[in-house]
Amino acid sequence: MACEIFVSKRCISSHNLLYTMGMIRTAIVALQHVDNHENAALQAVRAVLSQGEFTEVDYLEVDSTMSVIRARLKMLADTDVAELILTIGGIGLDPKDRVTEATQEMIERPVPGLAELIRLTLMKKSRRAALYRNLAGVRRQSIIINLPAEAEAAKLACEAVIKLVPQAVKSIALEQI
Repeated sequence: MACEIFVSKRCISSHNLLYTMGMIRTAIVALQHVDNHENAALQAVRAVLSQGEFTEVDYLEVDSTMSVIRARLKMLADTDVAELILTIGGIGLDPKDRVTEATQEMIERPVPGLAELIRLTLMKKSRRAALYRNLAGVRRQSIIINLPAEAEAAKLACEAVIKLVPQAVKSIALEQI
């Protein structure tokens, strides 16, 4: 099948199928907060991503309104901006923590093993991780993974699952052929 358009080391065929030819396009959605947690977490996640086959193609800072979070996740997944969408923050028990609910509404197929692996990894450091409500799942050609807001927890969570992401992206792409 001949390629018509090359975008970020990827080929989009006439049937609009993505074929992985290099880096995994990654978008990060971080919640806005008055403290500096998300900024530190963002830097920690970027450090982990820089060690692998990931290229950041978009970064969005959003407020904690569910409709805004849903709209951003939908836009990123439905327009094939990124194969990997990471959210930072908003997965705790605070009434403003709505990323879990927004993600749940957006994913078409859950991938509970990734969220479980994150919690298992983080519970080795702190039992408080049992209170995280993070999710992971697939929408169209994108995998969405929720990460915590604290820098060390975000780094450990990202490290726990990042080596599985290329296989997940490849599996999702193969389903579309």
